[in-house]
Amino acid sequence: MGYTDDVGAVFSSARLAIYPTLTEGFGLSILEALTHGCPVVSYDVDFGPREMIFPGRNGELAPPGDIPAISRAIENVLSNSAYYQANTDMELDRYSRTAHEQSYLDLIFSAMRQAPDENGKR
Repeated sequence: MGYTDDVGAVFSSARLAIYPTLTEGFGLSILEALTHGCPVVSYDVDFGPREMIFPGRNGELAPPGDIPAISRAIENVLSNSAYYQANTDMELDRYSRTAHEQSYLDLIFSAMRQAPDENGKR
């Protein structure tokens, strides 16, 4: 395919994205694909894919290095691509600006509640 300036158009027209890394955790390409309604199949490596991909909804996960399992996952998503694409959009709310702002506010208020007062008491 080569280089493109319009990654969104590529993901929007794709039936799925495959992310077969064994080492990279939170890859932005997973989030980019999901943002454009493209389901993702990935190995279930630490720190990333399992936080964004919900098997049976917006993609599938396979045990790291298990080629037959990732092949089955790819076949499953391709066989049911309309279902996966429809569900991909529903899972994105957790990454919205509003959700992130609320998470930060919750964290700040939690820290404030736990902070000692001027007498050193909580």
